[in-house]
Order: sequence, then C-alpha cells, then structure tokens
Amino acid sequence: MTITIDLSPEEEQRLQLMAAQQGTDAQEIVLQAVKRLLPRPKPTLEDIAAADDELFSHIVYAPYAVGADNESIDEDLIAAYENKVIPSVERRRANAD
Repeated sequence: MTITIDLSPEEEQRLQLMAAQQGTDAQEIVLQAVKRLLPRPKPTLEDIAAADDELFSHIVYAPYAVGADNESIDEDLIAAYENKVIPSVERRRANAD
C-alpha cells in the first residue's frame, strides 16, 4: 500500500531531523509510527497455550515446603529478617538425618 501525506516544510524538516538522529529514513519513521497506531491482532489459542507453557516452564518444584503452617512461616520470616538460621529448614535437616 502506498500513502501520500502532505506535510508543511517545517514538519518535513522535523521528520528528516528525527530520521537522521535515529539513523534511518523518514519513510521508516512514518511506517513505524503507523504500525504503533494499528490495533494488535487477538492471540490465537495456540499463542495462548505457548505463552502458558513458557510461563509454567519457570515454576520450580520444591519437594520440601518451607514453612508449611502459619507459625513456621512467621518463624521463617523473622529469622530471615534477622539473618538467623531458618527454623523450618533446620527441623527438616534434623529429620533427614
């Protein structure tokens, strides 16, 4: 598609200056501006599934939950804040021996 636009000499000069500053030509500046204004297509179900797969690939499996109850969570937060040994981790280590 070809589109013709009428710019004042001042607008054309500003466009040429912008293009020179960005190391491209005026047509590319206008093309990129128009593309930013166009609505994006809705994602397909395949796109959504691929995004979900990517997201879930970053989930870490932790076989031992640290702080499985409110009291342990509170202890762990206090210990971490005070840079102490985390109680629930120590209990788990003691039980593993």
